[in-house]
Amino acid sequence: MDKNFQIIKKLQENLKVDPNNIELLNEIAIYYFRIENLIQAEFYYKKALTIDPNNISVLNNLAILKQRNSPKESISLYKKILLINENLFEVRYNLSQCYSSVGKILDAKVELKKILDIKPNFTRADRMLSLITKYTKNDVHFEKMNHKLNNVSLDNKQLSELYFAIGKYYEDINDYENAYKNYLKGNKINKTIYKYDIKNSQYNFSLIKKFDYNKLTINSKVSRKIIFIVGMPRSGTSLVESIISSHSQVFGCGEVGFLNNIIRENFLKNPNLHKENFSKLITNSAERYIDSISFLDNTKNIFTDKNLLNFRHIGFIKYIFPNAKIINCLRNPVDTCWSGFKHYFENSLLFTNDFDDFGKYYNLYEDLMSFWHQKFPNLIYDLNYEKLIDQPQKEISRLLKYCNLSQDKKCFEHHKNVDTIKTSSFLQARQGIYKSAVGSSKPYNIYIKKIYKYIRN
Repeated sequence: MDKNFQIIKKLQENLKVDPNNIELLNEIAIYYFRIENLIQAEFYYKKALTIDPNNISVLNNLAILKQRNSPKESISLYKKILLINENLFEVRYNLSQCYSSVGKILDAKVELKKILDIKPNFTRADRMLSLITKYTKNDVHFEKMNHKLNNVSLDNKQLSELYFAIGKYYEDINDYENAYKNYLKGNKINKTIYKYDIKNSQYNFSLIKKFDYNKLTINSKVSRKIIFIVGMPRSGTSLVESIISSHSQVFGCGEVGFLNNIIRENFLKNPNLHKENFSKLITNSAERYIDSISFLDNTKNIFTDKNLLNFRHIGFIKYIFPNAKIINCLRNPVDTCWSGFKHYFENSLLFTNDFDDFGKYYNLYEDLMSFWHQKFPNLIYDLNYEKLIDQPQKEISRLLKYCNLSQDKKCFEHHKNVDTIKTSSFLQARQGIYKSAVGSSKPYNIYIKKIYKYIRN
């Protein structure tokens, strides 16, 4: 039995002795959240709140959970917490994230500025504020960040966040040399903090390719249609999901991590099981995944899963979800790598912090996609970002046809979609199709020559 399940079982036994113990209820919910049983997590958080409606810890945990499927409810919960204690800067930060996801950018800015008044060293707020600000020379926020950088004691993580924010300022005013220098400093710190080793990824990719997919058979009774959107980070996946999820028949689930954990536990940890055992695991995997998704959307609608690293699991998707559509987003490799390098990912996609790691990982991605195309011809739809930008009407029509969706006018006006955008690229996804991202690496060509060792422009 999984360790988390064992802990939950023990906590539930303790709860029988003391059923009104809020700490126990909160802890059980936390462990359910860890194993992505979000329905049970919500049940225990709400049970705790029937005992103490103003428990800040439980309110905050429930608000974080509800960001997955109901940011508006999260906003109400965060506001309630701030009425109890207005100085909780991390709660304000989460509130700003919710505002951003529903397109309330001005409200997000207000919260981020309040945070910096309360806690100037909370440089995560500086970085988030930089993402939703179009800077001009000598911007007041830049002056404050620059002062902080030179006069305030910051730890490595705080420094890294600040360097990325200052890099964004310099990029906005077209000072590409200083933009690059600051992005580089931030990434070097993250490389030191997280100690990513490309050898681990190389090993995991080799396991995926060595797996005997002939042992798998289609044994799934999943009726819901799923559209998986995969690719490298910053390759246009958010734009594609924004387009598709604007369709009247489609719900956008955003970047969900359910499938990765299921594949790892059911298949990659046990590659030598007999064929009949894998048949049961196919069914189990489908049921677990749909159960997890039901927290986000429990209708019968088509839905998107934009966890871009699902490209690693295409061989399993084929058998677990035989009716699924798989869209692989392709963008100019150098633009992709540069855009990923200058983007701060919260303790994820750690290969983006170093050009050598990024280049090698990109090669792993290309090699694996070539492997899937050869093994499963006609399974994957390759969508070219540059073509989409150049001829949106034509490419969106082709995309909808591949997904077996009607030509919905809303998809061609996706930037008007009022629904929540569950991605770190929320700002770009809310804009109309724009061409400025094409060739975005060119101003930095003299600084990023290292990436050309691995990929060609």
